[in-house]
Amino acid sequence: MTLGDGFPAVSGTVDSTELRKALAGLILRDTSGNARAGVFPRHTSALVSSKASMAVDVAAFEGVTVRGGGPIFMANDGTVSVSVDAAPVSNSRIDVVYFKQNESASPYSDANNLPVIAIAKGTAGAVPVKPTIPPGATELATILIPSGVSATNAGGVVITQTFQYTALTGALLWVRNSTERGALPTLPVGTTTLQLDTSMSYRWSGSAWISATDSVTLVPWTALTTVSSLNIDSLTGFGQYEIILDLPTSSVANMITTKLRASGAADSSAAYDFQYVLGAVTSVVGDAALAQTSWFATTGNRADKFLTLRLTGLNESQRTIGHLDITTADASANILMQQLRLRHRTASAFNGVGFTVTTGTVTGRYMVRGIGPN
Repeated sequence: MTLGDGFPAVSGTVDSTELRKALAGLILRDTSGNARAGVFPRHTSALVSSKASMAVDVAAFEGVTVRGGGPIFMANDGTVSVSVDAAPVSNSRIDVVYFKQNESASPYSDANNLPVIAIAKGTAGAVPVKPTIPPGATELATILIPSGVSATNAGGVVITQTFQYTALTGALLWVRNSTERGALPTLPVGTTTLQLDTSMSYRWSGSAWISATDSVTLVPWTALTTVSSLNIDSLTGFGQYEIILDLPTSSVANMITTKLRASGAADSSAAYDFQYVLGAVTSVVGDAALAQTSWFATTGNRADKFLTLRLTGLNESQRTIGHLDITTADASANILMQQLRLRHRTASAFNGVGFTVTTGTVTGRYMVRGIGPN
Protein backbone atom coordinates (compact mmCIF):
# COMPACT_ATOMS: atom_id res chain seq x y z
CA MET A 1 0.00 0.00 0.00
CA THR A 2 1.42 3.37 -1.04
CA LEU A 3 0.38 6.99 -1.29
CA GLY A 4 -1.07 7.52 -4.75
CA ASP A 5 -0.24 10.26 -7.22
CA GLY A 6 -2.03 13.54 -6.56
CA PHE A 7 -4.63 15.26 -8.72
CA PRO A 8 -4.34 17.90 -9.93
CA ALA A 9 -0.57 17.78 -9.80
CA VAL A 10 2.19 18.95 -12.11
CA SER A 11 3.47 15.39 -12.48
CA GLY A 12 0.37 14.44 -14.49
CA THR A 13 1.00 10.80 -13.69
CA VAL A 14 -2.23 9.96 -11.85
CA ASP A 15 -4.16 7.11 -13.48
CA SER A 16 -7.90 6.45 -13.35
CA THR A 17 -7.65 3.96 -10.47
CA GLU A 18 -5.58 6.33 -8.34
CA LEU A 19 -7.94 9.18 -9.13
CA ARG A 20 -11.13 7.31 -8.21
CA LYS A 21 -9.53 6.21 -4.92
CA ALA A 22 -8.76 9.87 -4.18
CA LEU A 23 -12.32 10.88 -5.11
CA ALA A 24 -13.69 8.32 -2.64
CA GLY A 25 -13.18 10.96 0.03
CA LEU A 26 -16.02 12.94 -1.51
CA ILE A 27 -18.59 10.13 -1.18
CA LEU A 28 -20.21 8.70 1.92
CA ARG A 29 -18.09 5.76 3.07
CA ASP A 30 -18.46 3.06 5.67
CA THR A 31 -15.91 2.74 8.44
CA SER A 32 -13.82 0.43 6.23
CA GLY A 33 -13.50 3.20 3.64
CA ASN A 34 -15.84 1.68 1.02
CA ALA A 35 -17.61 4.35 -1.01
CA ARG A 36 -21.40 3.96 -1.28
CA ALA A 37 -22.70 3.34 -4.80
CA GLY A 38 -26.15 4.64 -5.61
CA VAL A 39 -28.23 7.52 -6.92
CA PHE A 40 -28.00 11.10 -5.73
CA PRO A 41 -31.45 12.31 -4.62
CA ARG A 42 -33.44 14.56 -6.94
CA HIS A 43 -36.94 13.40 -6.05
CA THR A 44 -38.80 10.34 -4.79
CA SER A 45 -40.38 9.45 -8.14
CA ALA A 46 -39.68 6.18 -9.95
CA LEU A 47 -36.56 6.03 -12.11
CA VAL A 48 -37.65 2.95 -14.09
CA SER A 49 -41.15 2.83 -15.59
CA SER A 50 -43.15 0.55 -17.88
CA LYS A 51 -44.04 0.94 -21.56
CA ALA A 52 -46.55 -0.49 -24.01
CA SER A 53 -43.80 -2.72 -25.40
CA MET A 54 -41.10 -5.03 -24.10
CA ALA A 55 -38.96 -2.15 -22.90
CA VAL A 56 -38.67 0.16 -19.90
CA ASP A 57 -37.92 3.86 -19.61
CA VAL A 58 -35.12 5.02 -17.35
CA ALA A 59 -35.46 8.64 -16.22
CA ALA A 60 -32.66 11.17 -15.79
CA PHE A 61 -30.45 10.76 -12.73
CA GLU A 62 -26.99 11.35 -11.32
CA GLY A 63 -25.31 8.40 -9.67
CA VAL A 64 -22.16 6.65 -8.57
CA THR A 65 -20.76 3.24 -9.38
CA VAL A 66 -17.85 1.81 -7.41
CA ARG A 67 -15.02 -0.16 -8.97
CA GLY A 68 -11.31 -0.43 -8.32
CA GLY A 69 -11.62 0.98 -4.82
CA GLY A 70 -13.35 4.25 -5.67
CA PRO A 71 -16.35 5.96 -7.26
CA ILE A 72 -17.14 6.66 -10.90
CA PHE A 73 -19.54 9.58 -11.24
CA MET A 74 -22.18 9.12 -13.96
CA ALA A 75 -25.18 11.08 -15.21
CA ASN A 76 -28.16 10.20 -17.38
CA ASP A 77 -29.45 13.50 -18.79
CA GLY A 78 -32.75 12.27 -20.27
CA THR A 79 -35.14 9.37 -20.59
CA VAL A 80 -33.53 6.24 -22.05
CA SER A 81 -35.52 3.29 -23.40
CA VAL A 82 -34.00 -0.12 -22.62
CA SER A 83 -35.21 -3.29 -24.34
CA VAL A 84 -36.39 -6.26 -22.28
CA ASP A 85 -36.15 -9.82 -23.62
CA ALA A 86 -39.37 -11.63 -24.49
CA ALA A 87 -41.39 -13.02 -21.61
CA PRO A 88 -40.83 -16.67 -20.68
CA VAL A 89 -43.12 -19.30 -22.13
CA SER A 90 -43.89 -20.57 -18.63
CA ASN A 91 -43.33 -19.43 -15.05
CA SER A 92 -41.85 -16.00 -14.32
CA ARG A 93 -38.48 -14.28 -14.58
CA ILE A 94 -36.74 -11.47 -12.68
CA ASP A 95 -34.56 -9.04 -14.62
CA VAL A 96 -32.38 -6.31 -13.11
CA VAL A 97 -31.91 -2.84 -14.62
CA TYR A 98 -28.48 -1.35 -13.91
CA PHE A 99 -26.04 1.33 -15.01
CA LYS A 100 -22.30 0.90 -15.44
CA GLN A 101 -19.14 2.33 -16.97
CA ASN A 102 -17.53 -0.34 -19.11
CA GLU A 103 -13.71 -0.53 -19.00
CA SER A 104 -11.72 -2.72 -21.34
CA ALA A 105 -8.18 -1.84 -20.22
CA SER A 106 -6.39 -3.97 -17.63
CA PRO A 107 -7.17 -4.82 -14.89
CA TYR A 108 -10.70 -4.84 -16.33
CA SER A 109 -11.97 -6.81 -19.30
CA ASP A 110 -15.26 -5.34 -20.50
CA ALA A 111 -16.07 -5.48 -24.21
CA ASN A 112 -15.70 -1.70 -24.65
CA ASN A 113 -15.35 1.58 -22.79
CA LEU A 114 -18.95 2.76 -23.10
CA PRO A 115 -21.34 3.94 -20.38
CA VAL A 116 -24.35 1.60 -20.37
CA ILE A 117 -27.82 1.27 -18.96
CA ALA A 118 -28.59 -2.40 -19.41
CA ILE A 119 -30.56 -5.36 -18.11
CA ALA A 120 -29.30 -8.53 -16.47
CA LYS A 121 -31.68 -11.28 -17.57
CA GLY A 122 -32.81 -13.78 -14.98
CA THR A 123 -33.82 -17.41 -15.37
CA ALA A 124 -37.51 -18.34 -15.47
CA GLY A 125 -38.79 -20.48 -12.66
CA ALA A 126 -41.72 -21.17 -10.38
CA VAL A 127 -39.85 -19.15 -7.74
CA PRO A 128 -37.60 -16.90 -9.84
CA VAL A 129 -34.30 -15.66 -8.45
CA LYS A 130 -32.81 -12.23 -9.06
CA PRO A 131 -29.69 -12.51 -11.27
CA THR A 132 -26.28 -11.08 -10.38
CA ILE A 133 -25.30 -7.85 -12.10
CA PRO A 134 -21.77 -7.33 -13.53
CA PRO A 135 -18.88 -6.06 -11.38
CA GLY A 136 -18.92 -2.28 -11.13
CA ALA A 137 -22.64 -2.03 -11.96
CA THR A 138 -25.20 -0.24 -9.79
CA GLU A 139 -28.74 -1.59 -9.57
CA LEU A 140 -31.71 0.62 -10.43
CA ALA A 141 -34.75 -1.66 -10.43
CA THR A 142 -36.04 -5.21 -10.77
CA ILE A 143 -38.70 -6.37 -13.24
CA LEU A 144 -40.86 -9.40 -12.49
CA ILE A 145 -42.03 -10.73 -15.87
CA PRO A 146 -44.73 -13.41 -15.96
CA SER A 147 -45.17 -15.76 -18.89
CA GLY A 148 -46.90 -14.63 -22.04
CA VAL A 149 -46.89 -10.85 -21.62
CA SER A 150 -45.95 -8.63 -24.56
CA ALA A 151 -45.45 -5.31 -22.78
CA THR A 152 -44.01 -4.17 -19.48
CA ASN A 153 -47.25 -2.35 -18.66
CA ALA A 154 -49.19 -5.61 -18.86
CA GLY A 155 -50.92 -7.13 -15.88
CA GLY A 156 -48.63 -9.18 -13.66
CA VAL A 157 -45.47 -7.26 -14.55
CA VAL A 158 -44.02 -5.69 -11.40
CA ILE A 159 -41.29 -3.05 -11.52
CA THR A 160 -39.67 -2.40 -8.15
CA GLN A 161 -37.41 0.60 -7.61
CA THR A 162 -34.47 -1.04 -5.84
CA PHE A 163 -31.78 1.61 -6.29
CA GLN A 164 -30.17 2.83 -3.11
CA TYR A 165 -29.42 6.47 -2.47
CA THR A 166 -25.92 7.80 -1.93
CA ALA A 167 -24.64 11.14 -0.68
CA LEU A 168 -21.57 13.31 -0.46
CA THR A 169 -19.45 13.00 2.67
CA GLY A 170 -21.24 14.71 5.56
CA ALA A 171 -24.50 15.14 3.63
CA LEU A 172 -27.92 13.72 4.48
CA LEU A 173 -28.42 10.14 3.25
CA TRP A 174 -31.92 9.25 2.06
CA VAL A 175 -33.43 5.88 2.99
CA ARG A 176 -36.94 4.75 2.14
CA ASN A 177 -37.83 3.17 5.48
CA SER A 178 -36.48 1.69 8.70
CA THR A 179 -35.66 -1.59 6.92
CA GLU A 180 -33.25 0.20 4.57
CA ARG A 181 -31.80 2.17 7.46
CA GLY A 182 -31.29 -0.99 9.48
CA ALA A 183 -29.45 -2.65 6.57
CA LEU A 184 -26.84 0.10 6.26
CA PRO A 185 -23.22 -0.89 6.87
CA THR A 186 -21.38 0.62 9.83
CA LEU A 187 -21.07 4.31 8.97
CA PRO A 188 -19.03 7.08 10.59
CA VAL A 189 -20.40 8.51 13.83
CA GLY A 190 -22.65 11.48 13.09
CA THR A 191 -23.93 10.21 9.75
CA THR A 192 -27.54 11.38 9.39
CA THR A 193 -30.32 9.76 7.38
CA LEU A 194 -33.66 11.09 6.19
CA GLN A 195 -36.27 8.31 6.38
CA LEU A 196 -38.67 9.09 3.56
CA ASP A 197 -41.74 7.19 4.78
CA THR A 198 -41.90 9.19 8.03
CA SER A 199 -39.86 12.32 7.15
CA MET A 200 -37.82 11.57 10.29
CA SER A 201 -34.07 12.13 10.55
CA TYR A 202 -31.81 9.74 12.46
CA ARG A 203 -28.17 10.20 13.52
CA TRP A 204 -25.73 7.27 13.95
CA SER A 205 -24.22 7.33 17.45
CA GLY A 206 -21.71 4.57 16.78
CA SER A 207 -24.01 1.91 18.21
CA ALA A 208 -27.58 2.97 17.38
CA TRP A 209 -29.69 5.29 15.24
CA ILE A 210 -30.94 8.18 17.38
CA SER A 211 -33.81 10.43 16.35
CA ALA A 212 -32.66 13.82 15.12
CA THR A 213 -36.21 15.08 14.52
CA ASP A 214 -38.38 16.59 17.25
CA SER A 215 -41.71 16.17 15.48
CA VAL A 216 -43.30 15.48 12.11
CA THR A 217 -46.72 16.56 10.86
CA LEU A 218 -48.41 13.32 9.81
CA VAL A 219 -51.74 14.89 8.89
CA PRO A 220 -51.81 18.63 8.16
CA TRP A 221 -54.89 20.64 9.04
CA THR A 222 -57.76 18.76 7.43
CA ALA A 223 -61.38 19.89 7.27
CA LEU A 224 -64.20 18.09 9.07
CA THR A 225 -67.71 18.91 7.89
CA THR A 226 -70.77 17.77 9.86
CA VAL A 227 -69.18 14.52 11.05
CA SER A 228 -70.29 12.33 13.93
CA SER A 229 -67.02 10.41 14.20
CA LEU A 230 -63.36 10.55 13.18
CA ASN A 231 -61.05 7.55 12.89
CA ILE A 232 -57.31 8.11 12.51
CA ASP A 233 -55.43 4.92 11.61
CA SER A 234 -51.94 3.89 10.45
CA LEU A 235 -50.16 5.72 13.28
CA THR A 236 -46.78 4.00 13.47
CA GLY A 237 -43.11 4.81 13.98
CA PHE A 238 -43.22 7.41 16.75
CA GLY A 239 -42.92 7.42 20.52
CA GLN A 240 -45.69 9.97 20.99
CA TYR A 241 -48.63 11.27 18.98
CA GLU A 242 -50.41 14.59 19.27
CA ILE A 243 -53.88 15.00 17.80
CA ILE A 244 -55.55 18.41 17.75
CA LEU A 245 -59.28 18.84 17.11
CA ASP A 246 -60.49 22.38 16.46
CA LEU A 247 -64.30 22.12 16.45
CA PRO A 248 -65.97 25.54 16.59
CA THR A 249 -69.38 24.31 15.44
CA SER A 250 -71.73 21.59 16.68
CA SER A 251 -75.23 20.79 15.42
CA VAL A 252 -76.32 20.34 19.05
CA ALA A 253 -74.61 20.49 22.42
CA ASN A 254 -72.65 17.26 22.67
CA MET A 255 -69.71 15.45 24.22
CA ILE A 256 -66.90 13.32 22.76
CA THR A 257 -65.68 9.81 23.51
CA THR A 258 -62.27 8.45 22.53
CA LYS A 259 -61.14 4.87 21.83
CA LEU A 260 -57.86 3.34 20.71
CA ARG A 261 -57.79 1.36 17.49
CA ALA A 262 -55.80 -1.58 16.09
CA SER A 263 -55.83 -2.67 12.44
CA GLY A 264 -58.83 -0.46 11.67
CA ALA A 265 -61.03 -1.66 14.57
CA ALA A 266 -61.88 0.14 17.78
CA ASP A 267 -60.96 -1.39 21.12
CA SER A 268 -64.06 -1.40 23.34
CA SER A 269 -62.65 -3.41 26.21
CA ALA A 270 -63.17 -2.18 29.78
CA ALA A 271 -59.57 -1.00 30.01
CA TYR A 272 -59.88 2.79 29.88
CA ASP A 273 -59.02 4.68 33.09
CA PHE A 274 -59.07 8.44 33.51
CA GLN A 275 -59.04 11.23 36.03
CA TYR A 276 -60.14 14.74 35.20
CA VAL A 277 -60.24 18.29 36.54
CA LEU A 278 -62.93 20.61 35.23
CA GLY A 279 -62.54 24.34 35.76
CA ALA A 280 -65.18 27.02 35.29
CA VAL A 281 -65.14 30.69 36.25
CA THR A 282 -65.52 30.26 40.00
CA SER A 283 -65.26 26.54 40.64
CA VAL A 284 -63.11 23.50 40.04
CA VAL A 285 -64.40 19.94 40.23
CA GLY A 286 -62.76 16.60 39.62
CA ASP A 287 -63.60 12.97 39.22
CA ALA A 288 -62.12 9.67 38.09
CA ALA A 289 -63.30 6.46 36.48
CA LEU A 290 -61.75 3.02 36.08
CA ALA A 291 -62.34 0.15 33.65
CA GLN A 292 -64.47 2.15 31.22
CA THR A 293 -65.05 1.22 27.56
CA SER A 294 -63.77 4.60 26.33
CA TRP A 295 -62.26 7.84 27.52
CA PHE A 296 -65.05 10.32 28.03
CA ALA A 297 -64.60 14.05 27.60
CA THR A 298 -67.57 15.94 29.01
CA THR A 299 -66.66 19.21 27.25
CA GLY A 300 -69.42 20.77 29.33
CA ASN A 301 -71.93 20.13 26.57
CA ARG A 302 -70.58 23.25 24.86
CA ALA A 303 -70.83 23.85 21.12
CA ASP A 304 -67.30 25.24 20.57
CA LYS A 305 -64.56 22.72 21.44
CA PHE A 306 -60.77 22.64 21.12
CA LEU A 307 -59.06 19.36 22.11
CA THR A 308 -55.39 18.40 22.30
CA LEU A 309 -54.69 14.70 22.88
CA ARG A 310 -51.17 13.38 23.44
CA LEU A 311 -50.48 9.64 23.72
CA THR A 312 -47.29 7.78 24.70
CA GLY A 313 -46.64 4.08 24.05
CA LEU A 314 -49.43 3.69 21.49
CA ASN A 315 -47.43 1.36 19.21
CA GLU A 316 -45.83 -0.69 21.97
CA SER A 317 -47.10 -3.83 23.71
CA GLN A 318 -47.54 -2.01 26.98
CA ARG A 319 -50.09 0.27 28.60
CA THR A 320 -50.82 3.53 26.72
CA ILE A 321 -50.55 6.73 28.75
CA GLY A 322 -51.87 10.11 27.70
CA HIS A 323 -53.39 13.43 28.57
CA LEU A 324 -56.21 15.40 27.01
CA ASP A 325 -56.62 19.17 27.33
CA ILE A 326 -59.97 20.67 26.36
CA THR A 327 -61.17 24.26 26.05
CA THR A 328 -64.87 24.78 25.40
CA ALA A 329 -67.17 27.75 25.06
CA ASP A 330 -70.28 28.99 23.37
CA ALA A 331 -71.91 32.32 22.69
CA SER A 332 -73.69 32.56 26.04
CA ALA A 333 -71.22 30.95 28.48
CA ASN A 334 -67.74 31.57 29.78
CA ILE A 335 -64.81 29.42 28.75
CA LEU A 336 -64.59 26.05 30.46
CA MET A 337 -61.32 24.09 30.79
CA GLN A 338 -60.92 20.37 31.31
CA GLN A 339 -57.76 18.30 31.81
CA LEU A 340 -57.77 14.51 31.74
CA ARG A 341 -55.01 12.07 32.61
CA LEU A 342 -55.50 8.85 30.66
CA ARG A 343 -54.45 5.23 30.83
CA HIS A 344 -55.30 2.17 28.75
CA ARG A 345 -54.36 -0.58 31.17
CA THR A 346 -53.93 -3.44 28.67
CA ALA A 347 -50.42 -4.21 27.41
CA SER A 348 -51.44 -4.01 23.75
CA ALA A 349 -50.04 -2.28 20.68
CA PHE A 350 -52.39 0.06 18.81
CA ASN A 351 -52.03 2.13 15.65
CA GLY A 352 -55.06 4.41 15.65
CA VAL A 353 -57.43 6.62 17.61
CA GLY A 354 -61.17 7.15 17.13
CA PHE A 355 -63.41 10.01 18.29
CA THR A 356 -67.21 9.86 18.44
CA VAL A 357 -69.69 12.60 19.38
CA THR A 358 -72.49 11.50 21.68
CA THR A 359 -75.19 13.15 19.58
CA GLY A 360 -75.41 15.26 16.45
CA THR A 361 -72.38 16.35 14.42
CA VAL A 362 -69.38 18.66 14.62
CA THR A 363 -67.61 20.82 12.05
CA GLY A 364 -64.03 22.06 12.12
CA ARG A 365 -60.59 20.67 11.39
CA TYR A 366 -57.92 18.35 12.81
CA MET A 367 -54.19 17.66 12.57
CA VAL A 368 -51.81 14.88 13.72
CA ARG A 369 -48.14 15.04 14.70
CA GLY A 370 -45.65 12.26 15.43
CA ILE A 371 -43.12 13.11 18.13
CA GLY A 372 -39.81 11.36 18.76
CA PRO A 373 -38.74 7.80 17.92
CA ASN A 374 -40.68 4.70 18.85
